[in-house]
Amino acid sequence: MSYNLDDFNGYLVSKVMFVNKDTGEELTQIDGVSFDNIVAGWESKYKVAIKNCTDKELEVFSGAWYPKEDIKSATLAEWLAVQVVVGEDRKRIGEATFKTWKYKPFKFVMKPHEIVEVEFRFYCWTLPEDLKGATGQFDFEFGVKEEEQ
Repeated sequence: MSYNLDDFNGYLVSKVMFVNKDTGEELTQIDGVSFDNIVAGWESKYKVAIKNCTDKELEVFSGAWYPKEDIKSATLAEWLAVQVVVGEDRKRIGEATFKTWKYKPFKFVMKPHEIVEVEFRFYCWTLPEDLKGATGQFDFEFGVKEEEQ
């Protein structure tokens, strides 16, 4: 699984970057949580830091992606869920299954040059017997809606 700054549902990313909080290095992709051996009760948390590289306030979008031809990932997406919190005040911006998150991204606002920590809490409370121990491939993408010219 990886997090990508990519063209996400028409939202461009040239204005935001991931930031390694230890080194300050700016990145366009980082590795994330492993989605393997999924069982009922599985849970994992992961934090990323995102930087607004502009002098403007930006609305940032985040969503899940998986190939619809990957039947196992598409099926798991109905059972896996995420809760997303943003910033020092830990504002909850959304909670959904991966399937819903793919089509309805979460969004939050960033101030100019702000670095925001985003925490993902992934979980699976119940799972059909035939999916226990399953593995899925998911990417989580961030983007910014381009301003109208």
